[in-house]
Amino acid sequence: MFLVLLQYQSVEQVDHLLTDHYENPDGPFAQGLVRIAGRLKPRTGGLMILDGDPTSVQLAVASDPLLRSGAATATLTEFQPTWPRRGQLRR
Repeated sequence: MFLVLLQYQSVEQVDHLLTDHYENPDGPFAQGLVRIAGRLKPRTGGLMILDGDPTSVQLAVASDPLLRSGAATATLTEFQPTWPRRGQLRR
C-alpha cells in the first residue's frame, strides 16, 4: 500500500482542476487504487491511501492533472499495513 501526500502550490488552481483530478481516466480513482482520500486541515494539500503494485500506483499518481499542471506536488511512501489485521477492518 502507498501513502500519497499532496502539497498544494496553488489552491485556486487546485479548485479549477478538481473535476479533472477525480475523473482522470488514468488516475488512481479511475484505476480503483484509492482506499481512502481527503483534504488536509488546514487546506494545504490532500492525502490518499492507495492499494496496488508500485508501477501502477506511480503511473496513476504521475498522470494526475494537479501534478502535471504544477498545482500540487506528491510524495509517495510505500508501507506494509499491520493493523487492523485481515478481517478486522471496521466500516
